[in-house]
Amino acid sequence: NPKILDWLSQGDGKATMDTIEKISGLASLKITPPQRYSSTIPNWSFKIREEPDLGEFRYLRLAWKAPNANGVMIELANDGKWPEPNNAKGRYFSGKNTSKWQAKQLKKLPPKEWTIVIRDLWKDFGNLTLTGIAPTALGGPVWFDQIELYRTKPNK
Repeated sequence: NPKILDWLSQGDGKATMDTIEKISGLASLKITPPQRYSSTIPNWSFKIREEPDLGEFRYLRLAWKAPNANGVMIELANDGKWPEPNNAKGRYFSGKNTSKWQAKQLKKLPPKEWTIVIRDLWKDFGNLTLTGIAPTALGGPVWFDQIELYRTKPNK
């Protein structure tokens, strides 16, 4: 959704739509360092639960790519608040974490090619209400695509 460029209204990085580098669809989200973010995106109030009811979720699926960066990270805002810097709860990264924030490392190397990530948000972080995101570029541009939530574990 191109409106994500308006929604990710904070941060010193730059967010653009890239119609060349994409895993599917019309475009991907390109982030140049350090990040773009919003802790409260309009109409985002997604409940993450162990046994999700209708309208609730458990799994995050996304694709990311960091061919010339040290790493890539995504932060998840819970009820309009970011995780504390010294707490990894609410952050994932692959590659080298050059930020000041603790995060859960998924892979030691940055994803040079499109890589699909599936995470059990409830298992990793417990109950939360996802209200915003911070796609983060660690030392070079990164791309995000297909950021989606699921009630049951999706297939790759």
